[in-house]
Parts: sequence; structure tokens; C-alpha cells
Amino acid sequence: MNVTINSVRYLTLGQHRRQTIEKVLAQIGLDFEDTIYTLPQYGHLGGTDALLAVQQMCQTDFDTERSYAIVMSSGIGYSWGALMLWFRPTEKGKSA
Repeated sequence: MNVTINSVRYLTLGQHRRQTIEKVLAQIGLDFEDTIYTLPQYGHLGGTDALLAVQQMCQTDFDTERSYAIVMSSGIGYSWGALMLWFRPTEKGKSA
């Protein structure tokens, strides 16, 4: 598997201040459009933030060049997690 940062369509960092997320994305060469940011609409949902981000990703189109998403999450206390997802196009053009 040859995955680079150029293969990543979305990087979610959990629910942090927008300025913090923009700074991290800029340091690795991604734009704010390359994240799912739901804090203003839904507030902080704990571990559920990651599930909401994945649900919203599934409603977007991924291209073959950038078909990966990295989802980072935080829960109560000092629990943190991260996973990488691979999205592939379906017949109707949406991601699976």
C-alpha cells in the first residue's frame, strides 16, 4: 500500500478550535476544505464526533487520486483514537 498525504481527501481532528485545525492542516499541506468540521452545527459530541464525520464523508464524492480519510477522535478524559479509511466509488457515484 503506497499511501501518501496526497492520497488523503479528508483529515478530521475531532472538535478543536477552527484556528487549531487550520494550523495543523497547513503544516501537512491540506486545506480547511479537507476536513469535516461540525462543531458550530452540533457542538462537541465526544466520541460520536468521529461517527458524524464519517457519515458526512459518505455523502461526498471521493476521486481515485484522493480516496483515503484519516479520522481522529477523542472521548472522555485522555482517550484518543485514529483510523484510516479507504473510500471507493460505487455505481451511483457516491462513496462506499
